[in-house]
Amino acid sequence: RRRAWQLIPLPGSNPFRAEIKLAALGSKRAKVKAVEKIDPFHDAAKDAEWKQDGTTLRLACDGQSFGYQIIFK
Repeated sequence: RRRAWQLIPLPGSNPFRAEIKLAALGSKRAKVKAVEKIDPFHDAAKDAEWKQDGTTLRLACDGQSFGYQIIFK
């Protein structure tokens, strides 16, 4: 069982928001522990803002990292 997923935006992405329906992806009991940057482009890259409401994960990212790792408990 995987304990983390990677979210990799398209190159050159602007800041974005995402709503991920965990149950639709086969993880209806998943609890998110953290969302971490993967290879930020510079020191000013911000951490993702995120919140889990039941089986929905909502996040806002500045797009200044190669990707983001969604880590589960």
